[in-house]
Order: sequence, then structure tokens, then C-alpha cells
Amino acid sequence: STPPQTNEKDDDDDTPTSPVTSTINTTENERLKTENEHLKSKITQMTSQHAIEKRQMDERRKEISHNLKLLRDRTRELVQSQREIDTKLLLLKSGKINVTQIQQMQ
Repeated sequence: STPPQTNEKDDDDDTPTSPVTSTINTTENERLKTENEHLKSKITQMTSQHAIEKRQMDERRKEISHNLKLLRDRTRELVQSQREIDTKLLLLKSGKINVTQIQQMQ
């Protein structure tokens, strides 16, 4: 009994690649290498741009943080000043102190 016939291609075929196929493969290889180099360059450029933007954002964050601290300090000063004014005003209204005495407190 003979084994059944199959239409499968023999994978161990040692026939050399045709010149046309070889040229197509070489051309495709060159195209992929060029595209790869372009993408590497683009990644480097984007990474560099990202680093610059991150530095700028960090600087801006520091600046905002510093300004916020200044605002808090100034607000504290203003609140304290307002309390002093309110106290003097109450003392004046109650008659416990006069304008001359307030001026001497300045």
C-alpha cells in the first residue's frame, strides 16, 4: 500500500531564491531600515522635547508655589492689621481711649 498523495509544498526545498525575489527583499529591507532610523530620530526628538517641557513645568510650579506662599504671608499680615484696626476702633467707640492715644500707638 502506498502513502496518500498530498499537495503540500516540500519545506526542505533547497532551490535558490530568484533574483527578482532577492531584489524585492533587499529593497524592503532598506525601506524598513530607513523607516526605523526615522522613528528612532523622532523618538529622540520627542524625548528631548518632553524633557524641556517637564523642566519648564517644574519651574512654573516652583514659581506658583513661591507666589502662593507670598500671598499667604501677605494675607496673614492683612488679617493681623485688620484685627488691630478693629480693636482700636472698638476702644475709640467705647471711649476708653482717644485719638491722640491711638496716634501714639502707631
